[in-house]
Amino acid sequence: MTISNKAHVSDGANVSREAHVFDSACVFDSASVGDEARVGDEARMSDKANVFGEARVFGEARVSGEANVSGSANVSDSAHVSGSARVSDSANVFGEAHVSGEANVSDRASVSGRASVSGKASVSGKARVSGKARVFGEARVFGNARVGDETFVSGSAHVLDSASVFDSASVGDKARVSGSASVFGGARVSGEANVSGEANVFGKARVSGKADVSGEANVSGSANVDGNAVVDGSHEHPILSGDGVYSWTTFREADGTIILHYGCERRRLAYWQRAGNRATLCSKHDQRPRTAQDLDSVVRTVSAFWKDR
Repeated sequence: MTISNKAHVSDGANVSREAHVFDSACVFDSASVGDEARVGDEARMSDKANVFGEARVFGEARVSGEANVSGSANVSDSAHVSGSARVSDSANVFGEAHVSGEANVSDRASVSGRASVSGKASVSGKARVSGKARVFGEARVFGNARVGDETFVSGSAHVLDSASVFDSASVGDKARVSGSASVFGGARVSGEANVSGEANVFGKARVSGKADVSGEANVSGSANVDGNAVVDGSHEHPILSGDGVYSWTTFREADGTIILHYGCERRRLAYWQRAGNRATLCSKHDQRPRTAQDLDSVVRTVSAFWKDR
């Protein structure tokens, strides 16, 4: 045990074995530093926090609550680890990042910038969470995944492999983003949706339900893909979307059913192809002549698109 320079250890705090507290670091309350851990610079440990193994806490970092920092993990800069959170193995938490609740950051993962990992969320493997990203709930980010900017990953969502989520996109519920897929812009992936392969979901697009977006598919603009949709960029499972009076999207579901979203209505293409049905929906939602004309045009475009598919 070494306590040097202007370091301060007080209250019921414990520094044991070959641990070292130095510079202007403070360890107080019932916090403990053990094994070969190091706490230095102006770092602060309080409450019942533990730092052990060969872990390092330095800069102006704080470890509080019942948090544990272990292994060869580093917590530095102005980062904060609190609650019952765990930072272990060779993980790094730095910048102004905050790991709290029962969150776990392990392996060679890093959390940086002003990012936060909370709840029961976990970041592992070589994953990176940066910017102002928030990972919470029971979400998992692992593999070589990247989550950054002002994104949200929540619920029981998984972002894995070499997938990336950035800009102001969000992935929630039980959704899964994997492979080399990217979700960005203001896109939202939710429900039990799966985005994989080299697919891109961006713009203001929405992917939900049990939709499966894969291959080299691009879901963009104001596209809305849901239900049991299958979109993989192939001849059999393409997507077409656009914006007119209302945003619209067409795709094929797993059982072969062709769907057309127009505004807030989701129907089989066969339903839309009946003029009487279109008139009924226009009467219900929007009686402007230009809406009926736009809808007629969209149905013609979509019908032609699917004709030889």
